[in-house]
Parts: sequence; C-alpha cells; structure tokens
Amino acid sequence: MNKGQCYEDDSLEQLQYQISAVYRPLDILSQESTTSEVVNTNMVRYCKLFRDIRRLLVHGSTSMTRARNKITLRAINFSFSLKTSNEVTYTLPLEKF
Repeated sequence: MNKGQCYEDDSLEQLQYQISAVYRPLDILSQESTTSEVVNTNMVRYCKLFRDIRRLLVHGSTSMTRARNKITLRAINFSFSLKTSNEVTYTLPLEKF
C-alpha cells in the first residue's frame, strides 16, 4: 500500500475500534434496564431502541470494513473491485440451509 492508503486504512481501523468500544456499555445498559425490579411500561420501546442502535453500529462497522477491503484491493491491483451490496448476498438461501 502507498502512504495515503496506509493513512486511510489506519484511520478506518481506529474508527472501527472506537465503534466496537460502544457495544459493551450498550449491552450493559440494555441488560440492566431489562432486569430491574421496577416495572417499566416503556420497556418494549426501549428494547426496540437498543436494537436499532446496535443495528446502526453494525452497519457503520460493516461499511468501514468494506472500505478497508476496497483499499486493500486497490493496493494489489487497481482493476479489482468489490460488488455492491445489492449484487451480493452473504447468507445461504433457505433452500440450501
């Protein structure tokens, strides 16, 4: 990789690390909120909110991983490219499962 690609990859790696640090406190907060003795009428709403926050964090991390993979592919050969997410599926079809 050239120097610019190394800087870009390092900054994305640092951002991934910082995003991963958010998961543990979020998990603890969601665990504590669901196991408290006080009955909360908004618990379903809070659980959906925690789920949505986790989903956003996962999508952010995935986007950074994808960007880092593109940097690596460009470093090897400029003609390499990744397919867009619409063209690729990462799960098995139900029939094959």
